[in-house]
Amino acid sequence: EAQMGYVAQALDRMDDEGIAAIAPNRQTQDDYNLELQRDLAQTVWGDPSCGASWYKTAGGRITQNWPHQAAAFSDMLKTFDLEAYESV
Repeated sequence: EAQMGYVAQALDRMDDEGIAAIAPNRQTQDDYNLELQRDLAQTVWGDPSCGASWYKTAGGRITQNWPHQAAAFSDMLKTFDLEAYESV
């Protein structure tokens, strides 16, 4: 539901501004992924004793989990931020 609300806001904003397509800008994406991996490292999946796992890539990057409560995910998606995107 949170994701669909975010997408609906994005589509409304794009329609209002005549934007055909968007993509996350590189800096926003890099910052988000850095913070996400930092937070995931503090979880049980990031513990060094949790070696090989389907949650991790061969290099140890955790790709399948959200490290926070579900409410934090919903809060993050409450308001669409066009500044985090570039028109493509």
